[in-house]
Amino acid sequence: MRFASLPLGASGRDTERAVSAENVQVARKLYELFARRDVAAAFPDLAHPDFEFRVPPVYPDAPGVFHGLEGVEDWMTMIDEAWAEWRFEPERYLEAGSTGVVLARLVAEGGSSGIHLEREVGHLWAFDKGRATGLRVYLDRAEALEAAGLQE
Repeated sequence: MRFASLPLGASGRDTERAVSAENVQVARKLYELFARRDVAAAFPDLAHPDFEFRVPPVYPDAPGVFHGLEGVEDWMTMIDEAWAEWRFEPERYLEAGSTGVVLARLVAEGGSSGIHLEREVGHLWAFDKGRATGLRVYLDRAEALEAAGLQE
């Protein structure tokens, strides 16, 4: 995942808070677009062209890392083929400078199996200059928080 450090301006914490608030808004908009499967609308204004999306190794047949618009579209196609319905439901946005954590719920319904899945997950986002540069999915929320230097 690409993590860029953002310099603090003369106002220090105020600049950091403003950047963090902007990052939260970017993440909110990305969840909205992804829920509508309108991934193309996210690039390049909200998500960097070199956006890196990492999923845990438990995802079946997934390479683990997806790059850019094409990579995110490939991942969504793969998940759409495996599940009749799926979505991430963001529950809480936590600011952490150039990174942020979203505590979310994964909700999915199996196609042929009909299995229902609900799981709490953590998403670690990386940002640079008002755009998302990466997203890493954690199946353990505490791990996502720790990776961002946060505690619940």
